[in-house]
Amino acid sequence: MSSSEPDSCTNNTLQPLRDLCKIEEDLLKYGRDAASASRDQFVNDKIGKFFGLSIAYRNCFERLKVKTKVECEKVIKDNFRHKQIREVFEEIIETEAQWDTFLQENDSSLKGDGGDTVQLDEFGPIDATLQDARTGNLTSLYQIAGQENLILILLRHFA
Repeated sequence: MSSSEPDSCTNNTLQPLRDLCKIEEDLLKYGRDAASASRDQFVNDKIGKFFGLSIAYRNCFERLKVKTKVECEKVIKDNFRHKQIREVFEEIIETEAQWDTFLQENDSSLKGDGGDTVQLDEFGPIDATLQDARTGNLTSLYQIAGQENLILILLRHFA
């Protein structure tokens, strides 16, 4: 057997990576299509579908018997002599780069002229109207926190 032909052990590595890559590509296509149809509707109603990517990574990690991306990359490195492993890994890297570009483009289009954004160390509008994601009710940071002085740290993360 040549080093480029996968054995059964390598197939146990290859298939989870292929499945992950396929889901990444499908979700990216879905996101691009939904955002091009209506960016506002995409952000407000359809972006939640991207959390399927977290599930895809979890499933891949479980099938590879790893817990972190570093451990996953070690499994890939250990099997890198196989052409098919190299090819699917390159596809995953390329798709991740396309994801980054897609998210950056969406962020840029949502920022507009930047006139209403709050910069580091600036005071923000504590009375700005917000919608509670759980109930759908309108509220404000003041109503949530119950005080005028509030330090707010906003995080955004896509797996």
